[in-house]
Amino acid sequence: NNGASRVVMPRSHHTADGHVQLSRVAALFSLTDMSDGPPRSRHRYTCKHEVSGRVRIHGVLNPAAFSDASTYLLVECAEVSDTDADADCIAQEKALLDDLRKVVSMRGRAGNPLRRWELTHDARGVPFVTDNDQIPHISEESLTRSSADRDGFWRLADLWQGHIERRIVALRQTKGRASSEDAALRPLLEGEAVTAGEELARLMDLLLASDAHAERLSLLQAAADEESRRLAALAALQVSFGGEPRA
Repeated sequence: NNGASRVVMPRSHHTADGHVQLSRVAALFSLTDMSDGPPRSRHRYTCKHEVSGRVRIHGVLNPAAFSDASTYLLVECAEVSDTDADADCIAQEKALLDDLRKVVSMRGRAGNPLRRWELTHDARGVPFVTDNDQIPHISEESLTRSSADRDGFWRLADLWQGHIERRIVALRQTKGRASSEDAALRPLLEGEAVTAGEELARLMDLLLASDAHAERLSLLQAAADEESRRLAALAALQVSFGGEPRA
């Protein structure tokens, strides 16, 4: 399987008893180039890759490597194929793009709470500036260049992930700006951010695990519909009460 140049990237989460579980289905990356990172870089390697499909993980061959971090995990896996490869999903694909454009419109009406530039610190405490506009996200421009067909769907899923990640960043920015009088809002905002992250993880797991294009379209469309309703409510609050846009 040319394991030296193919990398499986499963999602993971910690269980209540302290164990780590890997998602059963994961994206498969094929490395096209790898070199040492530049001097003083925060990254050991610079890699170029392409996403070449999805795989179902059947087993981990060296689980002890996870705890001692001595090497990469080695897995047995098989590529995943769609069971509805011959299905015509054009109407569903168009409906999904329409619903994503509605989310963009509702976000515009509700206002954009995300602050673009943010000073953060790496693991060593070294400060650096993050440009949050670099997070891929749904917009009129990105959707015009996108397709909801079988090949283009995963680009849409990536844009959706960026949309939610931008909301999470905005929630934590708002939490950081909360005054002492608004201290009670901080745990609520953090709770919203955590919930949004958990819901995103569940959705991405479902999309990866699905073996039908039509089902994936329905899952992402349901998420877009729910987000449109949430943003419509925020837009109504903005009209009634004003103030800073809400995440």
